[in-house]
Amino acid sequence: MKKINLKTLSYSHLVLVVIFILGSYIAKDFGISWDEGHHRDSGQRILVYIVKFFGLEGIKPIPPGLQEFDYMQKIYGPIFDTVSAAIEEIFQIKDMKNVFIMRHYLNFIFYFAGYIGYFLFIKLLFPKNKYAILLSFFYLFHPRLFGQGFFNPKDSILQAYICISLVPITRSFLYFKLKDLILSGLVIGIAISTKVVSVYLPLIFSISYFLIGYFKKLKTKIILQDLSLFYLFLIFFIFIFWPPWTNPIISIIDMFLFLKQYPIPGENFIMGEYISRFNLPWYYVPLWIGITTPISFILFFLIGLWRNSLLLFGKFSKKTIIDNFMLAGFLVPILAVIFLESSLYGGWRHMFFIYPFLAYFMIKGFIFSTDWISSYFNLKTKYIILSLSVIVFYEPILSIIKTHPHQHVYFNIFAGKDPMLSYEGDAWGSCYRQGLEWIVENDDRDSIMVSIHNSPGSRNRHMIQKKDRDRLFFQFLSTPLISKRIQGDYFMTNFYGLQPGLYLKSKSKVPPFDNEVYSIEIGGMKILAVYKFISDTN
Repeated sequence: MKKINLKTLSYSHLVLVVIFILGSYIAKDFGISWDEGHHRDSGQRILVYIVKFFGLEGIKPIPPGLQEFDYMQKIYGPIFDTVSAAIEEIFQIKDMKNVFIMRHYLNFIFYFAGYIGYFLFIKLLFPKNKYAILLSFFYLFHPRLFGQGFFNPKDSILQAYICISLVPITRSFLYFKLKDLILSGLVIGIAISTKVVSVYLPLIFSISYFLIGYFKKLKTKIILQDLSLFYLFLIFFIFIFWPPWTNPIISIIDMFLFLKQYPIPGENFIMGEYISRFNLPWYYVPLWIGITTPISFILFFLIGLWRNSLLLFGKFSKKTIIDNFMLAGFLVPILAVIFLESSLYGGWRHMFFIYPFLAYFMIKGFIFSTDWISSYFNLKTKYIILSLSVIVFYEPILSIIKTHPHQHVYFNIFAGKDPMLSYEGDAWGSCYRQGLEWIVENDDRDSIMVSIHNSPGSRNRHMIQKKDRDRLFFQFLSTPLISKRIQGDYFMTNFYGLQPGLYLKSKSKVPPFDNEVYSIEIGGMKILAVYKFISDTN
């Protein structure tokens, strides 16, 4: 296979620039998700540690109350949060709205870097294909993943690292160069230090590298030497990027056990029932992938998977080995989750890192389909590709535009006419921003009491102007109290944990949900509602 010819990338460069500009422009529109405050705090704590470690206290004063580390520093990699904290400190960003806008912008930059990596990965594997930029849309325009690419500081970030790692990994398979092995160790090391779930990558990489080397008739000794160097660099980079206050080896074991059974109790709302996070059905991840991925994407994924299965036991070649490396990329984690009975929540966000491997088979299915249609009907391939691209990407792109800034709640038709009768809606809580914006725009009182039942409701006050922010006061309600007449001026909810019973009451305007003044409805779902009440004390 040929190396990338940069001269052929001019149009692709233009598309990439346009996407980056548009993404940067809309980054300011998203609300604050559930964990972002914790991650900001984590970054501040890590920055304090680094400052103390290098003796830089005179440069950066240590903020009070940030000397201790909590669980988040033990289970999530420090890179994104530390960079965010450093930018906040260097540029002296004081207003919280600007802090979170900066974080969303940075989140998108990481996510976009992953997209560029994936595009280059496609160019490597399909060098003769002139439509790599179109093929990369299978990765970019997954609505749910696209939306979270702006505010998910862990799963989307790991997803980006996996995409970037595919470039040196693929180059290692193709060219067997030392620099590619080093880069593979670097990026995979960063991925593992970000979330330990990616620890399986070195194993499937090693097996594939050995098989390709064997196919190329390289001496076993040379292959093993190469892999030894890879692991040497991998371990080195894990130590470099691992949270500096922990032992990587011990921590990997601890984090593996921690993430196997995430020690946060709760229930997931799936198929109209609440099921414990510690007792999920085996189909939890496949189900969520199936109901939140565009139908056209699923179709081509199945075609690509079918084609790969036909070649699985065919002629042994470098190409089939790479195909099966990509197959293992998403199968191994899914099987591991099922076998280990892992606790998950929030849909399949914990598994977003497998999507680059899924998208690969969508691309394979698309290429096969266009070639078959072109051959069968004796039509020019480029016309088939362009026509089929319109059909495939029209719905996901339109959904991204129409649902902005709530792309992360995307469901396909498999989820039903109102998916929130069966599944969680905006579990992230970012939609609360729009609810608070409506309240302060339509209520000019100096003091406004808003009743909420989960923390993103109050946290999103940071996304409105400070003068309005100071007018808002919040009270938290327990779920049983929500069924009664609610005290305060407004009740605002994303219905998380209130489905289907209280959600149905809201849609039917049954008290206390009978005075709705604002709502956000997407695809038949009501993901947010604001109710105005008269306090009994008035």
